[in-house]
Amino acid sequence: MSGICGIFQQNDEAVSLPLIRSMTETIKHRGLDDTGYYADGQIALGHRHLAISGTTSEGHQLMADKTGDLIIVYDGVLFNHSLLRDELIHLGYQFVSKTDTEVIICAYREWGSDCLARLNGQFAFAIWHVTQKTLFLARDHFGIKPLYYYRSSRTFIFGSEIRAILAHPDVRKTISLSALNEYFTFQNMLSDLTLFQGIQQLPSGHHLTISASSNTAVPICYWDFPIADEQLNISEAEAVEEIYRLFTQAVSRQLLSDGSIVMGKRFRIGMI
Repeated sequence: MSGICGIFQQNDEAVSLPLIRSMTETIKHRGLDDTGYYADGQIALGHRHLAISGTTSEGHQLMADKTGDLIIVYDGVLFNHSLLRDELIHLGYQFVSKTDTEVIICAYREWGSDCLARLNGQFAFAIWHVTQKTLFLARDHFGIKPLYYYRSSRTFIFGSEIRAILAHPDVRKTISLSALNEYFTFQNMLSDLTLFQGIQQLPSGHHLTISASSNTAVPICYWDFPIADEQLNISEAEAVEEIYRLFTQAVSRQLLSDGSIVMGKRFRIGMI
């Protein structure tokens, strides 16, 4: 688990480093092993990192690509990062680490937002494009990793937790009556609202881009669960075999990530 947050001032007003430090400090419980900050004019990003396999300089965030034009802050784990790295190497990319963070930033440079269709894992990340002055946010297919944001006429703020956004002095702690009504009606939040007025969650399977030249930031769906009314003409034995195959495939994909392998070595799994 890690934590991310950021501020984007669309009126070219500079963001102070102490402010992003203060916001990042509110989510330090999400990552006690490492912290990183980036502040340059109208953009500031913060990161807290929990290192399952130990801290390394390779995995330190924030991370930039080789050109220095893309800067990423990332929370998650990418199960197929090794396969994607091989594909990107074939396309001419050179890697300086074995981290999934570097794979994501290179994949975004190669395919833009279409890279999300290739990612298999749980993630929430933001990429700042220095020359274009655009901020790109994305959340994984099922919304396993949280990502919230707040937008005013001049400021865009995001974070892994609402408390990071509330640490910004421009954000008022006002209850959203619409969200409260939704919660009491369904005992859950079914929309992108939160209980705080003006703070929304980026829906699962969505990405969002906001630029210095436009205050428009509409979440775009890149994936939704396919629902097909299709009758499978298979036997019970074939159904059992297919479930076993899919389950094994899912576990194998997760074991491709460094963290899962380390967890398997460090913790004894068995029945008591």
